[in-house]
Amino acid sequence: MVNSRCKKEDFLPIQNVGEKAYIIRFSKETEYVPVIDEHDEPTGEVEDSGWVIFTEEMLYGEVTPDSVRRIRLQELAEYDSSPEVNEFYVNDIPMWYNNMERVSIDYLLHIEENNGQTTTDLYDKNGNKFTVNIDIAIAMLAQVELYAKDCYDVTTQHRADLNALTNIDDILAYDIKTNYPEKLYLSTNAN
Repeated sequence: MVNSRCKKEDFLPIQNVGEKAYIIRFSKETEYVPVIDEHDEPTGEVEDSGWVIFTEEMLYGEVTPDSVRRIRLQELAEYDSSPEVNEFYVNDIPMWYNNMERVSIDYLLHIEENNGQTTTDLYDKNGNKFTVNIDIAIAMLAQVELYAKDCYDVTTQHRADLNALTNIDDILAYDIKTNYPEKLYLSTNAN
């Protein structure tokens, strides 16, 4: 994949690149630029630059629903594993534990609890440690597991929907970013 960018108005889903080669471009994100005040100082705000970042996939031969679907399914897999889906917050700190980490942490929390411990240490994405009450940690982890299951269900449904589509325009237009649950915002305080 080649990362590139173009003006929104120049964005085209499919371009003919030659007699038998095509490029399919999918908009990945809008590019933002810092807002500068009258003294050429950044204000801390950003605004839409009018540019979009995209990736290019080279296809050889005729563009078919299957070839377009393969690219959209790959885009779905990338989105599903991105922080757009795989992220929750504890005390406003972004975190994520993959499935194996969640199982391991849950197992260890119950061992600590059975051994009479009342607090445990958890770690954020950067390896920073914070101490939390074990009961709160177990409850938080359960919420994260339910969130992860809901996200899995949405991704699975998107995959099924894409596989059912037979028209190239419908496959290109399908929004893979919808219906995901809102990210969790958890607290280590007992409320």
